Amino acid sequence: MGKTALLRESKNREHDPENGQFAVFVDLRDKGIDEALQRIGEALVSERVLQQSCSSWEELRVALRSRLSGNERPMRKLILLLDEADAFISDCEHHHYRPLGLLKELKDSFNDQFKFVLAGLRDVVRFNKRRLDGNSVLAHLGHITIRPLQYLEARELLLRPLQYLGFRLEGDGEDIISLILAKTNYFPGLIHFYCQKLIEAIADSYRNGTFNDSSSPPYILDEKHIKSLLGQSEFLVEIERKFSITLQLDLDNHYDILAKAMAHHYHEQGVGKSASASDIIRICQYFDIRKIGKLPEENVQALLEEMVELNILRPETQTSGKYVFNRYSFFQMFGDEEEVFNHLYAYSEEN
Repeated sequence: MGKTALLRESKNREHDPENGQFAVFVDLRDKGIDEALQRIGEALVSERVLQQSCSSWEELRVALRSRLSGNERPMRKLILLLDEADAFISDCEHHHYRPLGLLKELKDSFNDQFKFVLAGLRDVVRFNKRRLDGNSVLAHLGHITIRPLQYLEARELLLRPLQYLGFRLEGDGEDIISLILAKTNYFPGLIHFYCQKLIEAIADSYRNGTFNDSSSPPYILDEKHIKSLLGQSEFLVEIERKFSITLQLDLDNHYDILAKAMAHHYHEQGVGKSASASDIIRICQYFDIRKIGKLPEENVQALLEEMVELNILRPETQTSGKYVFNRYSFFQMFGDEEEVFNHLYAYSEEN
């Protein structure tokens, strides 16, 4: 599951008002601290945690402190699940992280009785990098990165539902499994999407007489079923859409530029050849992409590290300071050398 699904599942498991246990899910997409305060207040009122919304973060802290320590309608546990918190975290930085400090103060005062979770993408990654600097509230908050599945986990997600439905792969199927997982980039959503389309295609084959009652189930899936679906345009478009969403998290298109610069480096130096921050800067300077070309090397290095957290890149080694695409299929999505060149040239025109 992805982060939002995990938060909603946590709410379903933890929310039990009759026993004084509350889990409140709040979507903070594109919300700064003021709008976030309003959205959180409305959710707390809706879940009957508070009787009315608050006009400031200090007022919210006082209201929650009173509610958590009060004897009327005792509250054993309160969990705030704050999803899509990127804009909120970014705005917190402009206010010396005061809202986060107030939430942490509540957490420290009430131990396990109050908890809060911030889930997001781009700014949550940057937040984790900054939390190691200085003695601010950031340094005292934990961090978990939800990464794509490992091979055995992805294999089980692919095979177990199919087996429950009576389907088996031809032979041991490991080559086919590896092919499917490589094409889906180990993303759970893409694995689900692929299996859905596979079942639909098999249902059509059953109606056409490919399978019959005397020999099925189990339904044996051969290589033809698997590969024909992997090449369908609808499936390929969905893969590219998922990849593009990740690259377009920031409004400055930094991730997209860096990924295309890495693809250009592959074409120029050889597929799989690692690139450093200085290599990427050189490419961007060649194309006159000033938003990257004029950045200090340490800033570009930080952006590349963020792309590692987002699973687009991976370090060649832990100490080399050089990077490669996390999967070869990511490189393939940018097209041939001319297409990559044209994409980078287009960014030069935006300067």
